[in-house]
Parts: sequence; structure tokens; C-alpha cells
Amino acid sequence: MTKRGPAIVVVALAAMILAAAPAHAASSRAEYVAQVDQICSQSSRDSGRLGPKLKILFSPNASAPVPGAQHATRQQIHRSLNRLVNRIARILATFNRTFSATTEQIALVPAAPGDEDAVAQWISGLRQYVIHTAESLRALRHHKPGAALFLQGLAIDALNSGGAAVQGFGIGICTTSLPPPPKPA
Repeated sequence: MTKRGPAIVVVALAAMILAAAPAHAASSRAEYVAQVDQICSQSSRDSGRLGPKLKILFSPNASAPVPGAQHATRQQIHRSLNRLVNRIARILATFNRTFSATTEQIALVPAAPGDEDAVAQWISGLRQYVIHTAESLRALRHHKPGAALFLQGLAIDALNSGGAAVQGFGIGICTTSLPPPPKPA
């Protein structure tokens, strides 16, 4: 290393720290909500790209039989079902990764004075939602829909219990609660 080597490393580290620094500390709840809503609006634009993928996947043309083709065998149906489940799981995993990244960005925003406990509970609920959703997707990929629905129920419960702590804050864009999942048949 040259004499300038350590200085370059120090400058590079300082630049990374400043680039990753969270938004300025919120002095009021309204400032905190504004900062969080800004992060969530960017995330909702990114996750909005998932809709067209799901629409294509479930379009009538996606599963229409080829005219003049023989009836599908059991093995072909099983293979098609596997592909469908794996595609759905892949698309939802992308959404879960985006949600996780958004959660970690929100966690970097310092809470307003007096709201620290409520915000910590909310962030904890968001993180638990990500973990349980990943487990649910894993169960879905292994063709265990009952386990997938149960785990997604745990995820929604974690999100709702965390979101209850910040329900009165006025957070408009970020999801703070979801309806319960359907019961398995």
C-alpha cells in the first residue's frame, strides 16, 4: 500500500457511512410519519411491478390447452402445477425481499421523542412478518398449503400486533394491518 492507501480507505469508509446515514432525527411525530411515508412510497412503486407479472400468470391464455392436443396426462398436470406454484412463490419472494428492504430502511429512521417503544414494536412486527412470510413461501414450494396458510396467518398476526402500536400515528402509505388469511379447506 502506498502512503495514500490508508487515506483513501478512510475517505471511502466515511463516504459509505454518510451515504447510509438515516434521515435526520424527527423532532415530532408528524416529521417521523413524513419520513416513513416517503420511504414507503418508493417501495410501493417498486412492488407495483408485481401486478402485471401475476396478471400474466393467471390470464386465461396462460393455461389454455393447445387446440388439437390430446388431454394432458397426470404427469403433465403435476408438472404444470409445480411450475405455477414455483412461479407464484418466486414472485411473492421478490415482494417479500422488497418489503424486508423497506422495513430495514424504516428502522434507520429515528423515532420522535416519546414514540420509541411504539416504533420499536412496529418494526419488530414488520420483521416478524418478513420471517413468517419467507417460511410460508418455503412451505408453499413444498406443496404444503395448510402449513403455508398457517405461517401466513402468523405473519399477519405479527404485522397487525406491531401495527397496532402505531395505529394512531397517521402513517398513510405503509401497511400497518392486514385482514386475516382464509381458513384452509
